[in-house]
Amino acid sequence: MDTLIQPAANYTSMSFEELTAHKKELDAAYQAKKTEAEAAFMERFRKEAAELGFDLGAIGSRKAAKARGKAAGEQSEPPVLYRHPETGEGWSGRGKPKKWAQAIIDKDVTAKKGTDEHKAQLAAAIKTFKIAYKVAA
Repeated sequence: MDTLIQPAANYTSMSFEELTAHKKELDAAYQAKKTEAEAAFMERFRKEAAELGFDLGAIGSRKAAKARGKAAGEQSEPPVLYRHPETGEGWSGRGKPKKWAQAIIDKDVTAKKGTDEHKAQLAAAIKTFKIAYKVAA
């Protein structure tokens, strides 16, 4: 890569208007060189990919994502680990518990919130919930 370094201008002695003009000129030159470098890189990349037999059109496309098993940008739902026996509503166990799950857990916790006893009761209630409402594999 050719690097040509010109003598530094005395920016401290320039007016704001002169600095603005230099900045615009520099920004334009930078953007032009960046665009050239990106184009050259992409050309080299495409050529090398073609030599290796890659189909660049399939990379990142919906077709390629579907071939991998899901639509582009779509996340798969986590499996349901716990299910309400009456309503059939499910919860994966990730994140904040569903309202029905939280209600079942809270009914077994009687101690004042923030106390060690509350923490112990909550842990026991969660453990009991996980055993009682676990979906059979």
